[in-house]
Amino acid sequence: MKKYKTLLTHFIFWIGYIAIVILVYGYGHSDLLNTCIDTLGSHLISAGVFYTTALFIFPYLFSSRRFLLFALSLIALLVASIAIKFSIPLYIYPVIFQRNVPMISNSNDMLLRRFFFQWFTFSLYAFFYWRSTVDKNKAKREKLELENATLRAQINPHFIINSLDFFRIQTMETAPQVSEGLFWFMKTLRAGITTPEQDGKIKFKIEMEAIEGTINTFKLRFPDLQLEENLVVEDKDAIRILPHIILPFVENAFKHGLYTDENHKIQIALFANPDKIKMTVKNKKDKRIKDNSSGIGLRYVKKHLASGYPGKYDLIINDTEDLYTVDLSVQLN
Repeated sequence: MKKYKTLLTHFIFWIGYIAIVILVYGYGHSDLLNTCIDTLGSHLISAGVFYTTALFIFPYLFSSRRFLLFALSLIALLVASIAIKFSIPLYIYPVIFQRNVPMISNSNDMLLRRFFFQWFTFSLYAFFYWRSTVDKNKAKREKLELENATLRAQINPHFIINSLDFFRIQTMETAPQVSEGLFWFMKTLRAGITTPEQDGKIKFKIEMEAIEGTINTFKLRFPDLQLEENLVVEDKDAIRILPHIILPFVENAFKHGLYTDENHKIQIALFANPDKIKMTVKNKKDKRIKDNSSGIGLRYVKKHLASGYPGKYDLIINDTEDLYTVDLSVQLN
């Protein structure tokens, strides 16, 4: 819904902007129709300049400090825009309107100066639009990091980890199964208190340890657990991700899934390498009475994905009466 609102806002802006320009240039002009057509064509080119600059040149070239390629791209865009501007009246308008549509200015020199100013103006607009989106995404990420830090600060997690480790050691000989359970449970907890680096990401192996800890903890708790797991990770040490974008789906399967049905096993499939992550989690819903779930964890994951991987992830959730399936893919590079 938000995407459609953005598209509608942009559409209304361009319609309004072009209408104002037509009124300014068309006022008192002898051929209002030609003025409208030429102004519309000219600003369609400007729209192309704006979106190409705002969505590609600034994000991928300027932000990565590839300044030479950035400058060459701007020049190439200017040259291409001028070529299109002069080609439209000769080749496109006659085909569409079955008539010649002269340009507003009969002087090529004046037309070039006017078009250069128009190109420069919309390139400048593109810069400020790009900066506003960067600042907005940064603000969202900082808010999510603050929420994450607030949750971690509610208790002293290191005290809990150290205490559990003490009890794990104490029970190694007398209750080895309890000791093993504490070991895996600590893996999950440790991932929850890991502080992300400056870019908000953590090493994937930390999230992976939490997933393995959760799975093995439930295996110990429920010996009759019916589970199919397929975890494949390539070059684990080279992968970095935003924290807590995978584990909640695994936890959700155990929280709401049916454990003992051999025909509907809990399924967890994960493939990861430095370029991408793909995960599928499927479970049959259990009819047992459960605590009401607020859904905060999944809402947090969706916000985190949208903020950290815009346009680079696909999240498909199929929630039926009996089954719950999650398919997640994230392009990391």
